[in-house]
Amino acid sequence: MALKTDIRGMIWRYPDYFIVGREQLRQFAQAIKCDHPAYFEEDAAAELGYDAIVAPMTFVTILAKLVQLDFFRNVDIGMETMQIVQVDQRFVFYKPVLAGDKLWARMDIHPWTSVSAPTSSSRRTPATTTTASWCWRPTPR
Repeated sequence: MALKTDIRGMIWRYPDYFIVGREQLRQFAQAIKCDHPAYFEEDAAAELGYDAIVAPMTFVTILAKLVQLDFFRNVDIGMETMQIVQVDQRFVFYKPVLAGDKLWARMDIHPWTSVSAPTSSSRRTPATTTTASWCWRPTPR
C-alpha cells in the first residue's frame, strides 16, 4: 500500500516546547521502577552536581509521542496509523534532562528497507521498533 504523501526524508518540527515537570519526573521514575534518589530528591541530584532532579532517559518518550501525534494530525499519509509499523526509534541527548528544562523536538523520518524476520505476508506495509525501557543511573558531572 503506497503512502499518499512521500514522507521519506521529511523533518517534522514540533511547534511548541515541552517543560519538564518535577512531579512528572517522579511519577515517571516510579512507574518504570527506577529508584535512584536523583530521580526523586533534589538533594541527591545536587550531590551529583545537578541543579534539579534528573529525568530517566526514557522520559523523553512522552515528548516523542506528542511529536508523533502532531505529525499524524497534520500530515495526510493516506492511511490509518494502525497500518504503520515503527521499526526504529533513536534519541539524541546532548546533556541530562532536568526538572524545569525546556525541550524542543523534531522527528526525522528515514526510509526502512531491510527485514530481519521472515514474514508470511506478501503485503508491504510502510515501516517507520521501539526501544526497550532501561534505567540510567545518574553519574556525577
